[in-house]
Amino acid sequence: MLYVSCQFVATHDPTVDYEVNENMPAAEKNRNMFYQSCKKTFEFHTQFYKQVESDPTALKKFKLTIYAKMTAPILSRWWTVGAGSSYVFKCYLQIIHAAQTTMNMYPSGSNPCNIASDLFSLMSNQENFVDMTLIRCFHKAYVNKHFDWLQDCDDLSGIVGFQSHNIASRCYLMHKDLQRILSGRSMEDYREVTDRFPEEGDIQERNFNKLLTFVKHAGESLQKHFSRWLTPLLLPAALLSEAPIAKVVAAAMLGNEFSGEEFPIDRHTGFSNYNSTAHDSALCLRMFHTFLKTELHKINNETVDHSNHTTEADVAAKKVAEGFDLRAFECEESFGELRWHMHSTYLALPCHTQFVERAIKEAKIVSATDRSEELRACMVIIRSSTPLGFAGVKNANKKKIKAILESAKARSSEHSDLERNQDDNEYTACFNQVMHLLSRGHYKHERTDEKITRVDTAGSKFKKQNAAQQVKQQNLMPAVTGLIPYNKVTQKRNKDDMHMEIRHRMWQLNYQAPVPKSVKDQKPLLMRLETIQLIEEDSMATGDVAGHKAFSIQSEAEFKLSDD
Repeated sequence: MLYVSCQFVATHDPTVDYEVNENMPAAEKNRNMFYQSCKKTFEFHTQFYKQVESDPTALKKFKLTIYAKMTAPILSRWWTVGAGSSYVFKCYLQIIHAAQTTMNMYPSGSNPCNIASDLFSLMSNQENFVDMTLIRCFHKAYVNKHFDWLQDCDDLSGIVGFQSHNIASRCYLMHKDLQRILSGRSMEDYREVTDRFPEEGDIQERNFNKLLTFVKHAGESLQKHFSRWLTPLLLPAALLSEAPIAKVVAAAMLGNEFSGEEFPIDRHTGFSNYNSTAHDSALCLRMFHTFLKTELHKINNETVDHSNHTTEADVAAKKVAEGFDLRAFECEESFGELRWHMHSTYLALPCHTQFVERAIKEAKIVSATDRSEELRACMVIIRSSTPLGFAGVKNANKKKIKAILESAKARSSEHSDLERNQDDNEYTACFNQVMHLLSRGHYKHERTDEKITRVDTAGSKFKKQNAAQQVKQQNLMPAVTGLIPYNKVTQKRNKDDMHMEIRHRMWQLNYQAPVPKSVKDQKPLLMRLETIQLIEEDSMATGDVAGHKAFSIQSEAEFKLSDD
């Protein structure tokens, strides 16, 4: 199906205006309606993938082709969301044609037709395409490179996941990348799609606000999760970084100014760049020093006295400032005991974020090896006889794991006994027979030929576009609209916010009424106050107000929508 879609995209001329009138044959009319939809989609962007792909039946590997399986996006993992958006952006035209082909092949009301109709509707909406492009560009400009580093770096320790000595400098690089997103050239694709969006009210401002929202929340997340690496407990780990970086960290720890003599500043650029091997990136040591001082000042004001390092950390900082190499592994010479203390304390310190990214990378490698029907069949066979139930008793997980291990041991022992005690290689012959039945190609050929025939015969007979595939109005998130949904307000995190908001509105409207104590009882009152404002101040029709499920904040209340 994707092969047929690739051929269509490569040969279709989107500049032709296809006429639709009541006198045309139904098949031709339906086809031209689809071509009209395609014309709009082709205009979303100029960088769509339009090359002709090879016939998949002639390929042995699908990697780096359109036929490669897209990473299934996990909404809680930005890596997979970004990878999925990159694939969809590249193959946007092919996917929307494949969706129409699926609708042509399957009867209305069937699951494939329903899924393809909804997908077609979502992809025909230009605002959805703008949002997807934002995710892709943000992923490539910021998320991708740093997650790659978290997955692959094994500087000094030799082990992925134990890079605590490089996290402080990586935090600085991430901070600089966030600043460049708004001023640099990394978001050109997003700027193009927003420029191509029809001028409708405040749409351009809203799209720019989406980008600002991404940068704002990414900055807050970076500050929340990485500021711990600048505390007295963890900052000394950065003394094990590459020598120039370690000296800057030592200067910040000791309260010294940046040494322009030791690290000359380029007169033209104002930078004192160091090409870091660990980060595979250039790093301005002067700006890194300023970043550390700024962040340490924030920490001192907010939580702890940053001067309170351990004795060993203070001594290590002074020695690094003098040029002592903490990264060497010789611990027999002078100050060898200090070097051993720093290595044993900080190199053995795991970075949990890096462990997560290593697990994601391993899952990606496993999924790329073989997600075929053969492997799934083997997994089903194994799982069918594995005790996977949850007992719901004390130590249930422990007992469940033990039961799985004991089950695996019992089954493998049985096969070992059969192989050891077989006559005339009867067990080996039986094993080889089963292995042949599960071999590559046993499941595929007949059904593949059937699918190809079905695409060729039914896929090109265009159906009338159904209601489900029409473009629908999409709901915007509170971060974009500034509106707070009533159903997101809870007693646990918004009790004080609700009381502040209601008191403020009652004061504005000179409205006299007691404020209920619980958020559950406060919501109807807030809805009533919001209705009054929408009708009296915004001149909204009564019928429109009835369907309003969110409110705008009028007071100084924060109204957090998550427990983070």
